Amino acid sequence: MTQSVPPFVRSGLVARTTFLRRHGDGDLTHLFFVITNEFDDGTGNGKRILIVNATTDYKTRNTDSACLLKAGDHPFIVRDSYIAYRYAEVLTLTDFFSKQMRYYGLADENVFQRICNGFMASRQASRKAVTFYTAYVASKSQPPSG
Repeated sequence: MTQSVPPFVRSGLVARTTFLRRHGDGDLTHLFFVITNEFDDGTGNGKRILIVNATTDYKTRNTDSACLLKAGDHPFIVRDSYIAYRYAEVLTLTDFFSKQMRYYGLADENVFQRICNGFMASRQASRKAVTFYTAYVASKSQPPSG
């Protein structure tokens, strides 16, 4: 079941959040996954998040096989799909919330891990997205300062 973005999400998005978002002039038909917590990568752009979307797999040369999804991997996914890393977006929260969308719960932990693993295996993600994600992962592996 879908719902509006709950207030607790507006105060701090977390990795694994899923939502439906409009694609072009169409309906809210694309499922997106937030794959980082809010993160400041030191580029002067403030805290941002990285999102990726799932799309139906029509088995064409455009299919990114880094992360294939099956019906049931998420309640919205009813046919073979894949994560389209070439459309990954790094967004501020202001940009994120300026889009029309509908909250769709948290992704299953195993599916989420497959999506994250696929991100670095994909050859289709933009340099900007890869740089942001690499900095995010590196920050998680360092001991807290203070």
